[in-house]
Amino acid sequence: MFLPYHMVSSTAAGVPETRLNCRLPHRAPARVQRVQRVQGLQISASAAFCAACAFAVRNGDQRIALRQSAQTNIDHHDRFETLKAQQEKVRQRVAEKKARRDQENDLPPPWRIVAHPSEPGQWYYYNEDTGETSWERPGSSPWRQVEDPSTGQFYYYNQATGETSWEAPKEQENAEEKDAVDETQDVLQDTLQDAIQDPVVQEDLRVEASREAETTASSSSRKGAATRLMAGVSILDVPEEPLTDSEIEIAKQPVDEAALRKDAEDSQERLKILSEEAARRREVMKVRRQVMKGLREKTSGGLTKDDLMVNKHGKIVSKKQHERGLKMFSRYLSSWVDAVQSARSKLSILGFRPIGGRSKEGKELYMEAKKIYQSRTKSDP
Repeated sequence: MFLPYHMVSSTAAGVPETRLNCRLPHRAPARVQRVQRVQGLQISASAAFCAACAFAVRNGDQRIALRQSAQTNIDHHDRFETLKAQQEKVRQRVAEKKARRDQENDLPPPWRIVAHPSEPGQWYYYNEDTGETSWERPGSSPWRQVEDPSTGQFYYYNQATGETSWEAPKEQENAEEKDAVDETQDVLQDTLQDAIQDPVVQEDLRVEASREAETTASSSSRKGAATRLMAGVSILDVPEEPLTDSEIEIAKQPVDEAALRKDAEDSQERLKILSEEAARRREVMKVRRQVMKGLREKTSGGLTKDDLMVNKHGKIVSKKQHERGLKMFSRYLSSWVDAVQSARSKLSILGFRPIGGRSKEGKELYMEAKKIYQSRTKSDP
């Protein structure tokens, strides 16, 4: 059924306008649903776009943070690898230096290792007696194996004496045996090092070491303290010496606990005073070192860098005090030291010998030094 005609007046021109509404009534709800669906899709699209923008921003921040973290990890890894490479270079340099020192100790007396001036890192062998140089390490034996150009056979030539021999000398055989033993030891050491670097071998060695430690601890725990200290000798087998009458009398005397406590307190006080004095000396030396390095202008006593010096013992002292000490030593002690040295040489005394004391040699040394000292001081104006 069709809808009737509707007359709609136009407000713009004032002319009536006839519109024919010929839509079917059953199509109106479908149109409304389609409009609602389109509007819902538009709303969903806008919401999805906003969500996508927010997700992109959030993921962008996360990507930036991850990129920065990865760059930081890479920097730390590079720094670690650089430090590891530097440590490995230092270890190689120390090992090379130790190997050169060992080689130099094994060289014959006239030979020594010298660094090449034009090629850093290259070392050659130099003979101090003859001035001969060689890239190859000279052996302990002067014999060398030389090929005869006419026959092609090898003979032995002594570089020191010029002697030749078709048979191998004993010195050459001993040197070859020593070189073979050294080479075998090097190969065994390298093989052992490679085996130790294997993780399976490392685990076996660790287990074996732990078992050995447990066995050693259990065996040592079964022994007494005296047995371990005296290497198996029991302290009960040692005969006891009887006490003398004086020792028994001393043991029977009463113990003065108050005096012992006072002595302990006095010793602690002395230790405290000594530690404080040592701390003050360390502080004074620290300030003097700072003045010598230029970190401070002067010390608390007013000493500048020009007023300080390093003595033969490596301590920083005042120049005036040093000169005063030298003057006092030369005036009072130098003559006595010379007299003691003269007395020691006159009595043929070697090594440490105390002057005076209870020994006969010490008394003779003191009397002789005193006699020489008095004769020299009287002769001096």
